[in-house]
Amino acid sequence: MRGYLPREPFCVVSNIPFSITTPILRKLLDDPSTPLQRAAIILEKGAAKRFTSSVVTNPELLSWRMRYDMELVQTLPPGYFSPPPKVECCIISIRRKACPEVPCRYSALFTGLAERGLRNPQLPFDGAFSTVFTPPQLKHLASSLGIDRDKPVCALKEREWGVIFQTMLDHVPSYRWPKTLQSQKRKRN
Repeated sequence: MRGYLPREPFCVVSNIPFSITTPILRKLLDDPSTPLQRAAIILEKGAAKRFTSSVVTNPELLSWRMRYDMELVQTLPPGYFSPPPKVECCIISIRRKACPEVPCRYSALFTGLAERGLRNPQLPFDGAFSTVFTPPQLKHLASSLGIDRDKPVCALKEREWGVIFQTMLDHVPSYRWPKTLQSQKRKRN
């Protein structure tokens, strides 16, 4: 998607075209150095629910949510618009976190962990991270997080992902750190 974003902190208020919702959000949220502070965006209701759900199955969305709080603010019936759309719409609020769960300089590294962990979102915590952490590390990590080791990885909260990531940085040798899918594709080409 073309276009430049401001270099100074900025906010967005928009009713975006539903057919390009994800590309627009990628433009706004992918690069951790983009100085977006807040946004109020009207989306199709299904997309709004997916972006604000407590269950996250998409690594890209999880990476965004490590830096931004996303909240479904209000449902808007089709009659609020002229001409009315064929679907219900929602307003979502996006706010930059004052203290992101993962420092921006580690965004690509975190994305690798998210991609690895969410390859099969219903996998239990232990299974999702068994190639990154040793069994004793997994046991200690689950205990320190206060979670059941059988908890599906898609049900982890952003704070829990932040602790998992920091534990990886502190206690796992770097050769075991997952790489992002993009870096793996570059190596093959």
